[in-house]
Amino acid sequence: MDSTRQPLDRELILERISPATRTWVSEIGVHEEIDSTNTHLMTRAAAEDIDGVVCIAERQTAGRGRRGRTWLTPSGGAIALSLGRHLSVAVAEIAPLSLIVGLAVANAMHDSGVNGVSLKWPNDILLDGAKVGGILIELAAITQPLKIVIGVGINVGAGAEVRTRLGVPVGDVREKNRTISRNNLAAGLIDNIHDFATRFEQHGFPAMRSDWETIHAHQGRHVLVIGANETVEGIARGVTASGELVLETDSGIRCFSGGEVSLRGAHGNV
Repeated sequence: MDSTRQPLDRELILERISPATRTWVSEIGVHEEIDSTNTHLMTRAAAEDIDGVVCIAERQTAGRGRRGRTWLTPSGGAIALSLGRHLSVAVAEIAPLSLIVGLAVANAMHDSGVNGVSLKWPNDILLDGAKVGGILIELAAITQPLKIVIGVGINVGAGAEVRTRLGVPVGDVREKNRTISRNNLAAGLIDNIHDFATRFEQHGFPAMRSDWETIHAHQGRHVLVIGANETVEGIARGVTASGELVLETDSGIRCFSGGEVSLRGAHGNV
């Protein structure tokens, strides 16, 4: 079968992850349909250890994004992947994890032959300026090590359908690279997320902050930061060591947490 049309396959993914990652992975479950890969692992985390457990779905019926938003996952046209990960960092230091995972996703996509990838603070993956994927980080337990569920959704063939349903520009990996294999990309995501999370444990976010700023889509640009009670305009000047957005405004420097606000281009675009 043409590898670009293969369904997601546990054995193929397991075969293609690195030997080092394979020693960490305890389970890869591929579901034809599921409510949400993150919800599935969060539920399991309440009753068992999920470190090294990977959940992938062809279709999600209740996929979730940041701040409770719906994430569409049409069957066969995306990667919806979540993994459980122990993380030996203090709970107060966990905020930059979505940025770290963004770097991991960008690296996996680049290694798979997808160019034009950038990141939008705090958790969006862009392809040629259009949103192609997103990241959802959830904390399952605050005991040490922390128990984390890391979710990633990427459009790989479903861009046109999602575009029609949402009525907004949407990126699609397959429109950029028609030869890409979802199984190869899924393996690359697992490898890179595990590797970057390990680097985060060992060295912290400051060691990777400049790498993130290099591929931040809005770096040095005029943006709108939209909160519940105000909208602030300014120039995105990077992020702090704890992952907050640094905004240069007419009244001075302000910093924003990803849980409080949304980011838009100065003209309301992505």
